[in-house]
Amino acid sequence: MNVYTRFFLMFIIWSALMVVLNTWLSFDDKHKEVIMDMTESAKTAVIVDANERSRADPGVLRLNEEAFKQDFEQLFQKNMEIHLTGVQYTFGFLNDSQTGAVKAIKIKIHDGKGNDYHTTYVANVTASN
Repeated sequence: MNVYTRFFLMFIIWSALMVVLNTWLSFDDKHKEVIMDMTESAKTAVIVDANERSRADPGVLRLNEEAFKQDFEQLFQKNMEIHLTGVQYTFGFLNDSQTGAVKAIKIKIHDGKGNDYHTTYVANVTASN
């Protein structure tokens, strides 16, 4: 092999590595962006759906789960900067066994390409003096 052939092969290998690295990094950025949009939508939906009873009981968050789901889906579609197709939502609510208040909300989104995105919103409601 002469010098030019080696240089050409090294250039092809380097180019292929750059394409693979760029593809992997762009997928990671997309995943982080979707998770960030999910978290922001969950925070906003909690604020929108916190009813007056949560204000009556200091430090307790009570939600209408169906209204939260609907508001989250609308807010997520509005806030989403990356287009996802065939989106399916799954919600899991962790409630306090004694008070029935919401402690955390686990949200899973499955898109049409087979990607799963997970986030958990932990309700941080504190009593004010």
